[in-house]
Amino acid sequence: KRTAIDLKRQVVEASSTLNSWAHSVEAENAASAASTPQQEAAHRAAWSPSRDDVLLTPDASCARINASMEKRDAVAVLRVMAAHPFEEGIQRTGCRAILKLMPCTEAAEYRAVAEHGGAAWLSLQREYRSLARAGVMEGVLAAAAAHRDSAEVQEDMC
Repeated sequence: KRTAIDLKRQVVEASSTLNSWAHSVEAENAASAASTPQQEAAHRAAWSPSRDDVLLTPDASCARINASMEKRDAVAVLRVMAAHPFEEGIQRTGCRAILKLMPCTEAAEYRAVAEHGGAAWLSLQREYRSLARAGVMEGVLAAAAAHRDSAEVQEDMC
């Protein structure tokens, strides 16, 4: 079992990786068209839970999350998580699924691709942008906030 210090170190390292990524694409994002309020509203609505998501049992919700992860559908994972914000098991399954969708989960792996550059770097950036647009950070942070006393949720979101 990991200690709180290990978890904190892992969160700091993950935060550092995300900050590094954010700075590296900041110029590119500035060059692209700015989002309109209508685009932002459509983005938020995309992962609002459907009636079907809300009516799922916890086991069925976890199964839908796993099936969505296999299809690499982050938005579907987020919809199920949003439908059951206080179900710890669903949030843990969702956080683990989101982590599996990440192109890099370790800072050293990210740095190696970044230093090499080329097609691998461009592909990595596209994947991160796609996940960011899907709202994975918001979804994972919502799970962390709803379950701040759960070491298991905090660990799964790392």
